[in-house]
Amino acid sequence: MCLNYPAIMPYPYSLEKRFMDDLNSHIQDAKTDEVELKQVLKKYDLDEELALEFSEIDKAFRQLEIKYQSLLNTRKFFNNGKN
Repeated sequence: MCLNYPAIMPYPYSLEKRFMDDLNSHIQDAKTDEVELKQVLKKYDLDEELALEFSEIDKAFRQLEIKYQSLLNTRKFFNNGKN
């Protein structure tokens, strides 16, 4: 009985190659695209910058509210003193 070993060899090799090709394809798909990464980082940096700007505006607005309430209270005080 003679085994035809060389005829059997390509089958496992082709499966292994197909598996490696699929694995490499999944690895390539999972890699982060550098352009996309830069866009995401820029977006989140912009979001952080906008959050800081909003925080500063909110702080200034709160201070303005306090001054306005103080002026209203002073006006009420002086109006009550005239009576």
